[in-house]
Amino acid sequence: VFSRSPSGTTPALEKIQKSLTGNPSMSIARWFFGDGVPNGGITAQKEITRLLVQRPNPAQNPMTFIS
Repeated sequence: VFSRSPSGTTPALEKIQKSLTGNPSMSIARWFFGDGVPNGGITAQKEITRLLVQRPNPAQNPMTFIS
């Protein structure tokens, strides 16, 4: 079943940005399932962290990462 390694991209930053900006007034529990380093590497990881730390009302907008 897992004889092939992942071969696609991981647009994590782009998808998280879209989710956070697309529904700013809604309370949404977000789950992110990823299988690799996001496109953009360390720079993208730092931006994801910044977005999550600064998101409005984090208690009503939790984020869970699973890899």
